[in-house]
Amino acid sequence: MKKIILSLALSLIFLNGAAAFAQEAPLLGKSHYSAELDLMFLQHRTFSTDDGGVFLGLAGYGHLGGNWYLGGEIGVGSGFGLFLVESSSFMPIELNAKRAYALSPSFVVDVGAGLSYNRVDFSYNPWGTDNDRDVVDWVFGGQIFSGLTFKAGSFLIGLKFKYQLTADLPEVASLISPEDGWDYSNLRIGLLIGFMVP
Repeated sequence: MKKIILSLALSLIFLNGAAAFAQEAPLLGKSHYSAELDLMFLQHRTFSTDDGGVFLGLAGYGHLGGNWYLGGEIGVGSGFGLFLVESSSFMPIELNAKRAYALSPSFVVDVGAGLSYNRVDFSYNPWGTDNDRDVVDWVFGGQIFSGLTFKAGSFLIGLKFKYQLTADLPEVASLISPEDGWDYSNLRIGLLIGFMVP
């Protein structure tokens, strides 16, 4: 009888602790929203950076449970172009999942991945010619990312790192680099600012 009572007591303590853990507030709120400004390192031909640019983005995520979040991001990036011969813009639309981890009561790190559908607007104008070529296309991609966020009440500020791979754009490759191919794979490093809904 004592063993049964002890087992029941231990079970209740365990279940009570698990319920208390499950009721803890999500690390990044029930939802959170942010804007970001990034430096963008483009890898059009190979995995070496061959162009740079800036990227502006917006993100929103909702809590799924267990500090897992599902959300979307959208933004626009523009490359600096090589010798002003080419110019392009890049607009990814992303669907991502991520997991948040507490480093301290104020600092949270998150790690995630997702898929993207990316609009590309490319303009090519070789020196001394009137042969302007414009390419507008959509390509699929995927990304992995991580962030470090500081929380002050509902206010969020942090750093974000993202690496994104995209499919090739054969029409652009035929103009620029037929032997290597051409895509919009990129590394982005930047600052985010936003808020969460507790």
